[in-house]
Amino acid sequence: MTRYFSFHQQKLRAISRGLLTADQLLALPRRGFDEISSRLQRALCISYEKKLFYFRALSVRFSPRLLNSEKARYNVKGYTIHLRRAFLRNVEKQRAQAEMAFRLLKSTSYQNILERGFVLALGQDNKPVKRLVQLPKTGRMSLRFFDGEINVSTLNCASKNKRIKQQKDDQGTLF
Repeated sequence: MTRYFSFHQQKLRAISRGLLTADQLLALPRRGFDEISSRLQRALCISYEKKLFYFRALSVRFSPRLLNSEKARYNVKGYTIHLRRAFLRNVEKQRAQAEMAFRLLKSTSYQNILERGFVLALGQDNKPVKRLVQLPKTGRMSLRFFDGEINVSTLNCASKNKRIKQQKDDQGTLF
């Protein structure tokens, strides 16, 4: 049995000698990074020089004498036509957006809501009454309809603080 284990132990040592160590495993990537970092400065300098040459060539093409040429005048004329069309499209688009906002504002105005059949209850100082507890103690209030307004008084001003029972929701809650 010991012979069996020693044989396998010897095989394991032979295999481990053939494997690379951690330094040897990381040496190739480290070497690649070293080569790249040594070339990086030179690559940046060359790229800078190429872009500098390109921009200088562009600056020559944008000289003032180009503006004096017939082609430049034609281009400027075309650009003004395009700019005018774009401006008109933009104005039309903004006008349509303003009309849409105006229609939305008009549809949510209180006059339009009154026209749909709702009533506005006004208490003292023409302040809207939103809840029963806001009802004036005198019991007098004004009801505003779409086509007119009337003054009314209530018979029973006692406020019963009933809580509205919430319906049980079968769906549960996310919280």
